[in-house]
Amino acid sequence: MKNPTVINYPGSKNESHFHTAFEHMFKVVSEDYKIFETCIGGNGIQPYSFTDKRYKEYIISDYDMNILNIYLYIRNSPFGLLNTCKELCCKIKQEFNSKILLNSENFDVISKFIKNHFKFQDVVLQNVILTMFEKACPFQNKNNLSLEKHLKHFQANYSNIPDLHKQLHNATILNTLPDDQRDLHALLKNHHKEKDIFWLIDPPYYLTDKFYDSNSPNYCFHENLAKQLNKTKGKFCLFLRINASRANNSKDNEAIDYALFNFYDTFYSDKKYYVYCDDFQNKKYFINYRGNGTLEAMITNFSYTNAYPLDEVFQNYWNEVLDA
Repeated sequence: MKNPTVINYPGSKNESHFHTAFEHMFKVVSEDYKIFETCIGGNGIQPYSFTDKRYKEYIISDYDMNILNIYLYIRNSPFGLLNTCKELCCKIKQEFNSKILLNSENFDVISKFIKNHFKFQDVVLQNVILTMFEKACPFQNKNNLSLEKHLKHFQANYSNIPDLHKQLHNATILNTLPDDQRDLHALLKNHHKEKDIFWLIDPPYYLTDKFYDSNSPNYCFHENLAKQLNKTKGKFCLFLRINASRANNSKDNEAIDYALFNFYDTFYSDKKYYVYCDDFQNKKYFINYRGNGTLEAMITNFSYTNAYPLDEVFQNYWNEVLDA
């Protein structure tokens, strides 16, 4: 089942092997739990795409308030948002040549057009529409993409609004919390003693997302997150991806090794942790091990089908790296 989304981040949570992993995982998480999705982003994990269970509460948060406001509008005013998106598409098609390439200059021109020609009474709604339009395409390099293709992605995304509304109509959206309390580390610190929370954590990725390289130092070290998760009383599922193909020099490769060693070493404790493996016997040790230095690990503090002990998986993987 493809998980509906209205914004696209580059990623692979809609690949079939992730869906298989999610289905296995949710089978062992009872309805007595609250589901807490801390970095919802493009809605890549949404539990009700993979299970018929009805949990005590479904809570979503994100550090980006514009992202949260998108889901707030989908929950509260889905058809108003849908109609506004349709109107926007029509106006852009009337105003611009659909064959133009969306380089940064043209993208800025269209963004200004949206701001100037949509007399929104609600500034929040204006930002929601702009965010949905800007994040309509999963490709990071817009220079090779025509406006026509970008609008097709935008139309495909906003057509998912009714389906997303069904999933989110009872969701608790933490849009009223200040920024410092919506930070992933703050959420874990404030709720780590609660045993009835199942944490879904898909944070920005090392050497892939800007949070690691700019203004959010709390995200800079994987080991800090691991230390907090060691204290967590509830269940959790954490996604970790380290993209070595982004590393162009030895300094970056040293940083990758540092992050790997520290993250996994921090998890070595008296507790047991598990990693979902596509095919452990054939050395596919992670949910997505692409063979080009890119690792995607789905780490939990509970066992389920095809989840193997973390220390065993990591040791096998690292032995393979050293022997290469």
